[in-house]
Amino acid sequence: MIRRGFVFPASVALLLFALAAHAEEQAAAVRRFALVVGVNDGGATRTPLRFATSDAETFARVMEDLGGVASEDLVLLNGPDRRGLLDGITELARKVAQAKSPQRRLEALFYYSGHSDENGLLVAGELIGYQELRAAMQTMAADVRIAVVDSCASGALTRVKGGKKRPSFLVDAATQLKGHAFLTSSSATEAAQESDRIGASFFTHFLVSGLRGAADMSGDGRVTLTEAYQFAFNETLAKTESSRAGAQHPNYDIELSGAGDLVMTDLRATSASLVLDETLAGRFYIRDAEGRLVVELYKLQDRAVELGLSVGDYQVTVDDSGVLSRAQVSIAQGDKLALSEVAFVHLDGEAATVRGDVDRGAAAADAEVPTFTEPAAKPGVRKARKSVAPAYDPAGYDVQAVSFELLPGLSGRSDRKVVKHFSLGLLGGSTDRLHGIAVSPGVNVTTEAVRGVEIAGGANIDRGTFEGLQVAGGVSIATGGGRGVQVAGGVGISGASLLGAQVAGGANFSGGELLRGIQVAGGVNLAGARVRGVQVAGGANVAGGQSDGAQISGGVNVARALSGVQVAVLNISGDVTGAQIGVVNIAGGAVRGAQIGVVNVAKEYTRGVPLGLFNVVKNARYHAEVWASELTPLNVGLRLDVTEHTYTLIAVGYAPGRDDAFVPALGRGRGPGLARAQAGFGLGTKVGLGEGLALRFDGLASESFAGDETGRHYDTQNDLVVQLRAGASFALFDHLGVFAGVGLSSYMSWSAARDSTRFAGELPSRLVTHGSYTARYWPGLFGGVQF
Repeated sequence: MIRRGFVFPASVALLLFALAAHAEEQAAAVRRFALVVGVNDGGATRTPLRFATSDAETFARVMEDLGGVASEDLVLLNGPDRRGLLDGITELARKVAQAKSPQRRLEALFYYSGHSDENGLLVAGELIGYQELRAAMQTMAADVRIAVVDSCASGALTRVKGGKKRPSFLVDAATQLKGHAFLTSSSATEAAQESDRIGASFFTHFLVSGLRGAADMSGDGRVTLTEAYQFAFNETLAKTESSRAGAQHPNYDIELSGAGDLVMTDLRATSASLVLDETLAGRFYIRDAEGRLVVELYKLQDRAVELGLSVGDYQVTVDDSGVLSRAQVSIAQGDKLALSEVAFVHLDGEAATVRGDVDRGAAAADAEVPTFTEPAAKPGVRKARKSVAPAYDPAGYDVQAVSFELLPGLSGRSDRKVVKHFSLGLLGGSTDRLHGIAVSPGVNVTTEAVRGVEIAGGANIDRGTFEGLQVAGGVSIATGGGRGVQVAGGVGISGASLLGAQVAGGANFSGGELLRGIQVAGGVNLAGARVRGVQVAGGANVAGGQSDGAQISGGVNVARALSGVQVAVLNISGDVTGAQIGVVNIAGGAVRGAQIGVVNVAKEYTRGVPLGLFNVVKNARYHAEVWASELTPLNVGLRLDVTEHTYTLIAVGYAPGRDDAFVPALGRGRGPGLARAQAGFGLGTKVGLGEGLALRFDGLASESFAGDETGRHYDTQNDLVVQLRAGASFALFDHLGVFAGVGLSSYMSWSAARDSTRFAGELPSRLVTHGSYTARYWPGLFGGVQF
């Protein structure tokens, strides 16, 4: 039976959670301005580039599509001279200054593709020095300034202040929102190379591929600065290390402070996307309807990749260890099109070697890339799923319409393979293929495939695939996987992918991927790879890959990653997108959603909040707080900043009795002179205003304990105290701050005998009664210090 006293706090908690999420969305608002420049002309002594202006257009397009840059906040300059580029920088600075507001973060983004040398950018033969460029960027009124320079010797930009060539990773420092980030396509002594084959520079090509989703290693639908740089570095280096111009090492200079990471693109903002599912592996080449190479990436198996693309037709080619396949897809507005193995057609064409710009010397060379001959027939878009059974040629089989057997293998069969339509085994039956029904009180054995129904008192054993229904009192086995339903009194086993359901009194095992299905077991459900559906077990659910759906068990749920919900005593997952509900919840990666339990453990929260008595977040910040209020003069709390804008709070408070000399002006009511204590949990949101000042809004729900006349023993009153607070905090030093504000307090009791005046004291209050329910509301103040 649920106590009524918990209905209200639960409602308050849910309301605060929703408000916190909404406030986070609002507070995290970012306005990003961009100046994108492409210049093919480097002057009379420089060979004109081919793809600088198209690189700029490609970068501008991805920032508009996924990077949060509105069309009115984007300036694209193709082929300007020195004066035109400097005017563009001035215009960018003017727009940023006009939009300056403490309510949101402003970001200024500068992209340049063209010629340069160790001294600066070469724009139509005129020099813009790196010092001049850095000074112009640093004086902008933006909170974050980002520069991406794709040109020869551009690494000199990062060396103006002592930078040097760095390894292919960013320090794991926070990028909340203050400072600069400069990325360059090469070191100070290297050429930035173009490729005829990709129709772009290597660096911009792979940077844009990464920004479209190829770099999203966390799978959270967002590409951070760190992820984009790592992807572009690794791919650029891999493609150029064997070129005649030599290896090209992208560089960076980062000076950003705060907490979190700088998000460059958000795939959730796209109008259409293409998902390469976890079964696919190899190097992918995605071209649009005009034949332009839009995205290139190498993908490992067991990890899905979502790419944000524009609406249109695309050709997807994959090279998996020399085996070439191709698919044609059409993506409509609002589509999230999943691409799996069945959509691809094998290509018989041989790979050829194409070299780019070979007459331009060391300026551009290309690695080998496959070209293909068209197959006789193109695959269809959203191709229907193929049968899981191997190809069947009736000419190679003897057909038995009706078969009776004593034991498996004793039906007098010939050397030819057999397909049966109805099989009755007294103790068991066997066949190569079953296209119909097999019934036996003992064992049914099939060596190739089943299309139909198998019913056995003991076991169904399919050494191949099955499509239909397996029912067994003991064990159902399909070593080749299948599509349909397995029902077993003991154990259900699918050796490969299963599309459908497994229901067992003991355990279910799926060695492959469980697609759009369900596993129900009295004991354990185990899926070796990804689960898309529901696992329900009395003991444990285990997904060797990502769980898309729900895991519900009386004991333990385990998933490599979660996109859905886990409900159990113990929930364990990698990244979590959704919710974990249990006594103990553990997320080894990032959480986008909620953890609800007694103990919640996570690496970090990118959105959402944990609801629990004990919350441990590796990348969170912890604060001790001490404060006084009209309700309790002494309060001690532990605040956990889960994300930049949300926090949880565990607090205890004490109020002295009437005759207690401790803080005589507070905590005294007109009621009995007994001391009180309370303990509770709260949720809150905060909005930074800059310079150490922040607004904070939170709610606390506490259980009240009344002391006896000795003041040594406290008993629960089964009453509830709720405080809704709004205030401000100010950081005096790095580890010390103050906070204060106003609030609305309430005391609720389901016992008519309770005296609520001892809470409100002499403060003006309002009393509400309904039967045995009593509630009193009054305004209040609070203030304290935080460490």
